[in-house]
Amino acid sequence: MERRGIMKLANPRLTWALALTITLVAVAAACGGGDSRSREAIRGRAKKNANAVAGGGAETAGNPKKIDPANAGTISGVVKWEGAKPSMETIDMSGTPECAHVVKEMITQENIVVNDDNTVRFAFVSIDTADVYDPPSEAAVIDQVGCRYVPHVFALMSGQKLKIKSSDSTGHNVHYMPFGDVNEEENFAMTTAGTRERTFTSNDWIKFKCDLHPWMGAWCAVRTHPFFAVTGTDGKFTIANVPAGTHKLVLKHEVLGEQSVTVTVEAGKTATTEFTLKK
Repeated sequence: MERRGIMKLANPRLTWALALTITLVAVAAACGGGDSRSREAIRGRAKKNANAVAGGGAETAGNPKKIDPANAGTISGVVKWEGAKPSMETIDMSGTPECAHVVKEMITQENIVVNDDNTVRFAFVSIDTADVYDPPSEAAVIDQVGCRYVPHVFALMSGQKLKIKSSDSTGHNVHYMPFGDVNEEENFAMTTAGTRERTFTSNDWIKFKCDLHPWMGAWCAVRTHPFFAVTGTDGKFTIANVPAGTHKLVLKHEVLGEQSVTVTVEAGKTATTEFTLKK
């Protein structure tokens, strides 16, 4: 007997593709204009002015400055962890087969990463200056690979190209939410592997997410100058060609907030410092 009103999809891949298409359309429609709730939740009560973000200074108009290696030095340091190491939350992809089949090992959240030597990864460090410099011609890159954003924290200069890649064959949507007023929020689908290019024009601290896979997240710092770094697997940072003088050095962490120290840089020399983070 024929049963009307019921359609059976014999191919599970077709079922998934249909569900993904419907979800992407719904996401795009929901985020097509105005501030989304998720953006407001992330921003909280933080100031909306991009110039207020850590290490950004206050942007000034005028001709860009040039780096003068003869009158510059280096800042190097380390970000240490104090206390017991935080537990790393495991990401469960079992409910998303399109991701589970490409990720074979256990993976964890990266919001607080303490290295084996009790140093901290993914801390952003920058001098606080209003100076403006020309951006490099080389593009910065963030990738979606294994249903994760890589790297988790990155930085680039105002006006520098950003290549937003997807190395995954499965679909994602790139949803980035600036804390500032100048750079615009955007949400677009990447249903197959590929690359999009974007450029941010103002100091900012920008959250990247994927609404289809809620564990996917990354943070992008934008500065008008090149004097910044992100700590790696050894917790260290090095900032080269810093103009000689006394600078405010600011650390920003997505969970643990901000710290600052004063550093005096001498031409041709390296100034060292350190930060300590704890819960």
